[in-house]
Amino acid sequence: MLLFLCWLIKYPDKIKASGIITSEFTPQRIMAPKEGIIDSIYVVDGQNVEKNEILAVLQNPAKTQDVLLLKYFLDLIKSEEDLSRIPLDSLRFLEIGELRESFENFENSVVEYLVNSQLSLLKLQEVSSKASLNEQNALLNSLKTKVKLSTRQLRLKRSDYERAKTLFEKGVLSKKEIEVYEYDFLNAQRELQEVNEEVNRIRYDVLGAERDTLNITAGRIMTEEKNLAAVFNSINILKKEILRWEQNYLFKSRISGKVNLLDIRVKNNHVNQGDLAFIIIPKTQGNLKIVAKVEPFNFGKIRKDQDVNLIMLNYPEQEFGILKGKISSVSLTTDQKGQYVINGILDNGLTTSYGIQVDFIYDMPVEVEIITENKRLLERLVNFVTKRID
Repeated sequence: MLLFLCWLIKYPDKIKASGIITSEFTPQRIMAPKEGIIDSIYVVDGQNVEKNEILAVLQNPAKTQDVLLLKYFLDLIKSEEDLSRIPLDSLRFLEIGELRESFENFENSVVEYLVNSQLSLLKLQEVSSKASLNEQNALLNSLKTKVKLSTRQLRLKRSDYERAKTLFEKGVLSKKEIEVYEYDFLNAQRELQEVNEEVNRIRYDVLGAERDTLNITAGRIMTEEKNLAAVFNSINILKKEILRWEQNYLFKSRISGKVNLLDIRVKNNHVNQGDLAFIIIPKTQGNLKIVAKVEPFNFGKIRKDQDVNLIMLNYPEQEFGILKGKISSVSLTTDQKGQYVINGILDNGLTTSYGIQVDFIYDMPVEVEIITENKRLLERLVNFVTKRID
């Protein structure tokens, strides 16, 4: 009878681990970027904040609003057309502390680009060269018209001369008269030849002027592109310096949610680098999940979809009961501490085995019991005796 009961009775093994119940969207912990004194706090405890909102700033030589104004105008610059819209005369009076040197490099590069693109020597040379080229082309067109007229005149003089020769051969015209026609014909030939020579000379001058204009234009474009590249390089450097300034002095939220102030509730508080200053609770918690750390001992018995019991350290088990869940994934390797990571999901959310709905606490600590395979009492006794004999 006793053996039958030992065979009949069976219960599961349990592997214990420590873990937490967390959410899909975790709180953001904002640390002090460096040691310093709090200059300004822009939020109060429990206030809703948006992503990238400034919460506080450490004392530094720059005025926060001036740096943000400079950043605003830099973000407006998308192309060279935007450079002329930047109010440099106003920006140069901003109190930007350690950003001053980078700003002056930016200002100088913008001024140099604008001056060279509007009043540069190459620009004036290009205008002069184009004007000279236009004059040469106008003269060439005039000469081409003159060539047409001279060609027509030569054709008429040739016809007159040919008729005069015929009349001379018939004795109608004298030798002196035929010489006049011949002179006019030869003179028309000479004039056409001179005009053609002038056309060729002007064409050569036009080619030279075109070459000079192209060289000057190419030089101007290369200079402008070089100056423009220097401008955008100075913009990138200044933006990096602003980003470094933000990282050194600003407390910013990376998510939207409700802010909790910790130890820096008033101005002039001293903080050390790494001090926890704010916690941002996300607007939505998302799906809840279980994260547990398991020692290597007996880890091989853990499988996906096994049930887990969760004993909440914040809520007494005798009063509230426990939570139930299942394993959703098991890590294949250990972490830096030599532990395996187990992820799981809750069966009934935060409703306990007593039917009580508990409030969610971020990173709620729990004691995890992983329920492995069921074993009969007889099997356990045999394993125990075998182990003792060995």
